[in-house]
Amino acid sequence: MTPRAAACAARLPRACLLALLLSTLLARCEHRSPQFRSLAATAAALSEGSLIPGAVRPSGAFGVSKRLGAINGAPARDSEWDVRDFGAVGDGRAYDTAALQEAVDVAAGLGGVVVFPAGYRFLTGTLFLRSGVSVRVERGATILGSARREDYPDSRDRWYVILAENVTGVTISGGGEINGQARAFVADRHPPQFADKYAMVSWNQDPSVCADPVQCRPRLLGLVNATRVTLADLFLNQPAYWCLHVYRSADVAIRGLDIFGDPHIPNNDGIDIDGSKRVEVSDCTISTADDGVCVKTSGKAAPTVDGVLVQRCAIRSKSCAVKFGSESTADMANVVVRDVVVADSNRGLGLQIRDGASVANVTFRNVSMVTRLFDPASWWGRAEPIYVTNRPRDWEGTPKVGFLRNVTFQDISATSEAGIVIAGRPGDASKIDGLTFANVSVRVERLSPWPGGQFDFRPGVEVVNHSIPLLYGEHASNLVFNHVSLEWGPVAQPYWGPGIQMFNRTVHNVRFVDVSLSEP
Repeated sequence: MTPRAAACAARLPRACLLALLLSTLLARCEHRSPQFRSLAATAAALSEGSLIPGAVRPSGAFGVSKRLGAINGAPARDSEWDVRDFGAVGDGRAYDTAALQEAVDVAAGLGGVVVFPAGYRFLTGTLFLRSGVSVRVERGATILGSARREDYPDSRDRWYVILAENVTGVTISGGGEINGQARAFVADRHPPQFADKYAMVSWNQDPSVCADPVQCRPRLLGLVNATRVTLADLFLNQPAYWCLHVYRSADVAIRGLDIFGDPHIPNNDGIDIDGSKRVEVSDCTISTADDGVCVKTSGKAAPTVDGVLVQRCAIRSKSCAVKFGSESTADMANVVVRDVVVADSNRGLGLQIRDGASVANVTFRNVSMVTRLFDPASWWGRAEPIYVTNRPRDWEGTPKVGFLRNVTFQDISATSEAGIVIAGRPGDASKIDGLTFANVSVRVERLSPWPGGQFDFRPGVEVVNHSIPLLYGEHASNLVFNHVSLEWGPVAQPYWGPGIQMFNRTVHNVRFVDVSLSEP
């Protein structure tokens, strides 16, 4: 616990629980990488209220378990398989793929734990996990992902450094690092089209394998059609593409992960929960250029998302800290995001539904945020603390648009460079139906050198020049604002607009209860 957090706790025990959570999380992750230290400083200040006047605090006590012990029936410690005994060198230069795979296969047949010992760096292509296998990456050990195309399967869908596919009862834990060597995939650090984003190497030599150049890099860790999986106490570092992909899986526990993606590398999402059920994300720190936690449904015949919990996390993102979509080919329901700090992010809480899915029964509770602008050519988002959109990706013909219903934002505090944005499908207010904002505080002020004055509705509609209100709404119905504070910062900006901008002809049945609004 930091001295400031301890002093805060002594004065206001209930008011400082989030500060205590963050001090625990960030003390754990600071030793991982220097890049986490700025997140630690920003989030600590945010949690203690120095960046957000009247910041909301959670009402329950938490604890962070850094050592979860035997998880999901993990075998006893005395049945261990040291990967060096199978010929792994661990010098970070020799490829250990075959030796590591043999250790996993033996453990699958005989039981036991595959151990990556401290002090070694194991270079590997795709490592396939098996059912019933536990992996312990000891603190001080590193699994390095290969940067060579030939070290990965033929199918782009299986490009992962570690892949748990069609398995059950798998655990990876131990405090060590899994590193995707993202910088080996950088083609140009100063591309003319971007001020803040690298151009990346692409493996799209065969369009039948991977047609979109920006999608053609390996992910770090994949759970694909997997069940009963636990990931605990790991450092997931430098993904070349998505970091952790939970794809069409169920009964997944993700606890105590520290995730760092290079802030200049595109598409390095932290955690993607994609067509999966009963997924818990707890006590994680995430710092990425792309989305921090993304709930989505991708691909044809995608299964639904149902039963997701994200709690006690600190997130920084140049895109969206917690996002739904934009891939949304199947429905998403019953999701809770609570007790989260969003620090120094481009967008805070986002619903970006574009592919016809319906989203229902979503709650965001006890979230404190600072959102700011980044280079508009490099990243999607315009510093919105809350962004709710439900529109077609493709406007040709008669695209399907699902319903967005029963979404609650409760106990939310934000300092940001933009206000709340709500935008449904033009001409149909029923597609966003039933949003509740309760005990929400938003303060808009200049925080970055980038100019404001735009709405970003991508994908589907591009960036639109528009004055920035504290609250904007169009094409929506049944909105409730209860005990909401909307405030301008001390220095007015030329692109600021009215405090509340809603159009009666497109927004129906809006109820304001105890809403305060300041003048710029």
